[in-house]
Amino acid sequence: SDQQKGKISVFQELASDLLHPSHQLPHKNKDVSINENSSSDGDAASIFFELANTPLVGYRVAQNQNEQTCVNSEKMLVIRQDNDCSIHTGGIVWETSYLLAEYLLAKFESLCNNKHHPLGKTLEIGAGCGMLGLILAAKGLSSKVILTEAAEAIGNLTTNVLENVDFTHSDDKNSEKHNENLTLDGVHGTDFRPACPAQRISVRQLRWDNLEHDIKA
Repeated sequence: SDQQKGKISVFQELASDLLHPSHQLPHKNKDVSINENSSSDGDAASIFFELANTPLVGYRVAQNQNEQTCVNSEKMLVIRQDNDCSIHTGGIVWETSYLLAEYLLAKFESLCNNKHHPLGKTLEIGAGCGMLGLILAAKGLSSKVILTEAAEAIGNLTTNVLENVDFTHSDDKNSEKHNENLTLDGVHGTDFRPACPAQRISVRQLRWDNLEHDIKA
């Protein structure tokens, strides 16, 4: 299906009326798909319901349209959700992830640069699909983000992080192989390239029943 091939529901576009009531954001990339029957008229409950029930959700972290070449070099975090998961609550991106990200960006993004990361080192306990932590790392709010999850949810979290991290400037021995795998298909089969610097994010598994193990992790 088209969704399986990489059609994305993008938070900023579905929620454009909530974020910018006076105007709509454009969506030009062919991988960005918006349900024409969706409620984007300010009905927050409907917007978050649609996001929670989409296999791929996106969060735009940069957009730069080159007027001379007409090349759209937007950067998008793309998260695969496990919508049918019933054994834990980390299968979808919860609305609080989007809202907290928007709040932190509004408060601290203007202070970000290559040498200053307002949130410093960040530990997220129970990161779910990884959206919030990836946003903090990709936007530079945090200098280092450690995402944690239990065994039941660690697989999808790890996959989402590996798909979205950019190993271009990394010393990781697997970085060349990872980039080769993305040559034909971008993040989760879309045209988007990884947008999160690899050195800013990592994943650790927690057991919850063994404090000593979790501290070492």
